[in-house]
Amino acid sequence: MAGLAGSIFELIIKLGVVYFFTIFYRRKFFLHASIVVSLFILVPVFLPYQVSISLWLPFGLAPFVVSTYVLLAYRTALRTEQVQELVTVPPELSRKELKVAIAENQDPVESRKIYLGFIERLHRVWTLRDQLFRKPTVVLTMTAILFPFVILMMYLYKAEVQYHALSQYMDQAWNLFKAWMQNKTELPPKEEFMHQIKSYGAIFLFFQFMLSHFFVLWLVRKINEKKQLKHLPVGEVSLFVLPDVVIWVYIALGGMLLAAYSFRWDEPIRLVFTNLFAIFSLIYVLQGVGIFTLFLHLRYLPVKAVWLIIFLASLFFPALLLFWISLFWLIGILDFWFSFRKKALHPALILKS
Repeated sequence: MAGLAGSIFELIIKLGVVYFFTIFYRRKFFLHASIVVSLFILVPVFLPYQVSISLWLPFGLAPFVVSTYVLLAYRTALRTEQVQELVTVPPELSRKELKVAIAENQDPVESRKIYLGFIERLHRVWTLRDQLFRKPTVVLTMTAILFPFVILMMYLYKAEVQYHALSQYMDQAWNLFKAWMQNKTELPPKEEFMHQIKSYGAIFLFFQFMLSHFFVLWLVRKINEKKQLKHLPVGEVSLFVLPDVVIWVYIALGGMLLAAYSFRWDEPIRLVFTNLFAIFSLIYVLQGVGIFTLFLHLRYLPVKAVWLIIFLASLFFPALLLFWISLFWLIGILDFWFSFRKKALHPALILKS
């Protein structure tokens, strides 16, 4: 009961932090916010390692502070004319408004003209968003995910070197895993489980930091819906596009990983390349998700309904989750050669489809 109360109290603090940072976007407040974030980064250095690690775990308090601070920095750095230019553009209308407008006109030709008019307006909005916010969104997202991830890795390394504490955390993970898998399937040997966690734990932590950051983005968008900047696409996943040069880094990592296993390099080197390749793959999955979401937006398809169906289908049929991850990874990778995103934004192709 005490643990549940503590979790609820911690969640209230996190939501309070996000709301407090979000309602202020004046430049004067940015200085005070910088001091708060600096304290969150520096103070845990002098605290017991257990407290430091718990603060910086995925969905911990510190990543929430960092994500909201990065959003605040992003919004504060925007030039006023850019924000005004975006806000003055007529926002995209909802599917409900589109259906009402078409239903009021019984002429099929006229209804098609109305639909194409909606699509053209939507294209103008997203083209402007793409021009203004594509590059800042990549910097924003990767900073908010990588910064807490690197700091947590540093704390875990320090805890292992000075206190040999990783075994304690892995014992806790084993107990949780054993309780979760009880009566479901045969458990693997504990030693094998420990080895897998120690070898590939960074991949799961990075994935959880991604989820944590996008949960903060969702909260920020909900708060902004009632404010003047509700049309400002802060951290919109549809605007997340990696620079073209990253694909060659990814290919080089894949080659090094293949060489590491082909020529039987030392296990630590193989694990480093495996973790790096997997983390880059997750980033390209994120890019694929953004392209898919943009496609849904620009065709007036029900974005929330589609993602809800994908979520529920993956929940009841876990094998589908691997299919969706593979599909979005392919979209993210092949976009470099086939320009899926540019084609999605091209008005002629939108109208043709």
